[in-house]
Amino acid sequence: MAAELTDSDLALHAMLVSGWLTAERLAGWGVPEPGQVLAGLSSEGLVRVARTSRGEMFTLTGDGQRRAQTWSDAWLAELPAADKDTLLSLLDRFEDLDPQLKRVVSQCQQGGEAATALARLHDAARGTVTSIAAIGPHWLSYPGRLDHAVSQVAQGCAEYVASPLVDSYHTVWHLLHRDLRMTKAG
Repeated sequence: MAAELTDSDLALHAMLVSGWLTAERLAGWGVPEPGQVLAGLSSEGLVRVARTSRGEMFTLTGDGQRRAQTWSDAWLAELPAADKDTLLSLLDRFEDLDPQLKRVVSQCQQGGEAATALARLHDAARGTVTSIAAIGPHWLSYPGRLDHAVSQVAQGCAEYVASPLVDSYHTVWHLLHRDLRMTKAG
């Protein structure tokens, strides 16, 4: 049985990968009632808060980092060898798609129309991302977040290509890439 992922562990993992997060962005990771989860983690001394012009932002304390890493290490230690091999293969497939995303983002930044190119990339990446999510409970939110971003771009919301202020395609892609690399390093 793999290490159980509680809402608190998922919140800590999200901050380990992301750095600073708002409660709203934490909800995107699949944490229900993020305000309550963050209040509990704060009272345990596992997260700290900063008040910014964009609202409250949360990040891990040293103890929070250790707890997040402990969960990740336990999950990886319990992962069957075949799943580890599959995960490495999926990471390679994911990284092979990375140059395509860079081209789409560059095209958009140069004033080009990105919706079609992004939809094409998303179609190519969807199976890989879904397979990754099936391996780890902490990765379940990635397919839906990427789906949402590509849908927003298709509706004309260009900020969902690469803006760091929303769960843009580039932002979610980068977080998944970082998340996978952190697992590979373990």
